[in-house]
Amino acid sequence: MKLLVTGGSRGIGKAIAKEAAKAGHDLILVSRNSANLEQGYDDVKSVAKSTVQKFVCDVGDKTQLEKLYEHCQNSGFMPDVLVLSAGIFFEDTTLIK
Repeated sequence: MKLLVTGGSRGIGKAIAKEAAKAGHDLILVSRNSANLEQGYDDVKSVAKSTVQKFVCDVGDKTQLEKLYEHCQNSGFMPDVLVLSAGIFFEDTTLIK
């Protein structure tokens, strides 16, 4: 199976990606931060029994999403599963009411 994981460089996204890679699924890890993506990619690749790709993309930017889609088409990687785990964490609890 082929999975595209947004937020794949850290947290839940990376944990899901690692388990999927161990199970032999092909992956594209997506993150907007290239340094975090490199580290996450290395971590996932180290346990992978499958192909792991990486792609820098801010999923909140339509133009970048179009480039991600073009990359998937051009590389022949059309995902069977989308793991949408990109997000922003606010440590400031005053935002919670």
